[in-house]
Amino acid sequence: MLTEPLEKTLDAFMEYLRLERNASPLTLTTYRPAIESYMECALEIASDEWLPSSNDRDLVRNWIMKQMDEDLTSTTVNKNLSAVRSLYKYLQLRGEVSSNPTHYLRGPKREHTLPSFLTQAQVEDALATIPEDPEDFLSVRNRLIIETIYQTGLRRAEVASLESQQVDLGAMTLRVVGKGRKERIIPFGTDLREKMREYVTLRDRKVGSSQYFFVTLKCGPLSGADVYQVVHKALEVVPGLPRRGAHTLRHSFATEMLNAGAPITSIKELLGHSNLETTTRYTHTSFEQLKQLYHAHPRAQSQVSTMINVHIQSLQFDASEALQEFAKKKIDRLARFDDSISKAEVTLRLDKSNATQGKIAAIRLIVPGYDHYAEKGAASFEEAIDEVIDALKRQIDRAKANK
Repeated sequence: MLTEPLEKTLDAFMEYLRLERNASPLTLTTYRPAIESYMECALEIASDEWLPSSNDRDLVRNWIMKQMDEDLTSTTVNKNLSAVRSLYKYLQLRGEVSSNPTHYLRGPKREHTLPSFLTQAQVEDALATIPEDPEDFLSVRNRLIIETIYQTGLRRAEVASLESQQVDLGAMTLRVVGKGRKERIIPFGTDLREKMREYVTLRDRKVGSSQYFFVTLKCGPLSGADVYQVVHKALEVVPGLPRRGAHTLRHSFATEMLNAGAPITSIKELLGHSNLETTTRYTHTSFEQLKQLYHAHPRAQSQVSTMINVHIQSLQFDASEALQEFAKKKIDRLARFDDSISKAEVTLRLDKSNATQGKIAAIRLIVPGYDHYAEKGAASFEEAIDEVIDALKRQIDRAKANK
């Protein structure tokens, strides 16, 4: 139970988020319980008179440990920490604390779990659970919801809030307002356009026209929970899925795009990710799929160790093919020491302010559960790469010793 001063502080912060920061409804509904949890924990540890201050670092740290003891996932703990961090930023802005005690705190390392996805055949199996009756409004709507997420990668909240004016059937585009109120344009194909036209005609005739594209039988807007239920029910026929929500269809869209050769940066824009690192999870998924297929080959056991997906990016110059091959060969050798490496991200750049060590090489190795990373500068890129490889080898050795 929060004290009255804390209730007032929390209410004021939520109003600030809603009115000044224009936070989404989802942010508002997730931030409040996270901050309440922290405040209740602080009251237990400190005293009934506790109020947030610049000296609360240990309180926040203890709260993080408490959540981990309760077996919350690292993703949940980090999201909760983000809410509390925002609270202290707000209090600092208002002059109620002199500094943010969460500034240097880090939550638990995120697990590198690969997103689940569906094959085209599994999507068809899911659609087959919904009657194909052109006069049944709910059937037509529910089939279109699944097709829309699978073909455009929308989040469930974006599907629920999609307005009719945001759907341009002529241009075959969706104008979507996603997380952080960021707008993006998503194209779609003629097959989905025809299904959308049929749905709109049926919707207007059966339940009436609406501001919202997807509606209930009473012509009201859908909730995110409504979208989840539609997808979850259809995906019940697919065995072995760890998750059966709309996000699995979104993952499937991204994986299909990647397998078809779409650039990772384009997929990032279509999904509305603010961080490219989030999108690279789908690279891991596709490569893990490739590795699993390759394991079926009789010679796989002797050769799979060299199957590291290497992505090289050069900044401020164009890396030659010889330099790229040099980097790939060096990275392949690391597979001898750790066969769980699925991908290597290489960045080569110039530091013109450094005449003697201006060739910078940075390599991140993607390994289940954690990453290895090293960055070195030298007179040549080959020398810098060699130094990075040596540093990564030491990191791999340390990781093995700690297991």
